[in-house]
Amino acid sequence: MDYDTLKQSLQDWILSTETGFAGEIDDTIIELGENRIYRAIDLQITHEVSTETIVADTQNIALSTPATNVWALLSAHIVVAADNSIVTLEQKDYTWIREYTSDTDNRGTPKYYALVQDSSQDMQIALAPIPDTADTLTYECIVRPTKMTATTNETTWLGDNAPDVLLYACLCEAAVFMKMPKQLELFEPKFQSALQGLLMQENRRNRVDEERNGEIKVG
Repeated sequence: MDYDTLKQSLQDWILSTETGFAGEIDDTIIELGENRIYRAIDLQITHEVSTETIVADTQNIALSTPATNVWALLSAHIVVAADNSIVTLEQKDYTWIREYTSDTDNRGTPKYYALVQDSSQDMQIALAPIPDTADTLTYECIVRPTKMTATTNETTWLGDNAPDVLLYACLCEAAVFMKMPKQLELFEPKFQSALQGLLMQENRRNRVDEERNGEIKVG
């Protein structure tokens, strides 16, 4: 299901070609529907692994992943250049990191990290101790995939692989916008049922060893 098909389906199901509704589909409804899905299921497509170069004597490392896309940081590791060893970092809150590094002479290979935003709202990883060598930082984060749009991103993973979930999620948001409580009561169970189907599909795709990895849950 591409953008044009989804927009037409929303207008057909809601029985409205009103200009304000069509504009809200473009500006808000599809994005809100996508967010419904991403917040309900931890889809593998939202996981991204990236690397950044650590600068010696620099505590905060800017992430190349756009700040507006990062929802959570799952793990972080240091690859030590001297011997290619890997150090798994322990996550702490930023206040703890600042207190730990209040002594500026406390330097070495980082052991801890926290996800922070700078004054420009750019996402950074704060490290402790303050790095003393130029190593490599590898991290896994949850990102919001690029939203479906009319011009730059007409097809998405959700539209290709879970069109029913996407449609019902957007119909729920459309019913709220159009103030149609009875339609919302109809669409919400359909969305939840389609969501369960996507959950089972995702668990089958990711199942390697349930004893080790467990199963994805609906949030």
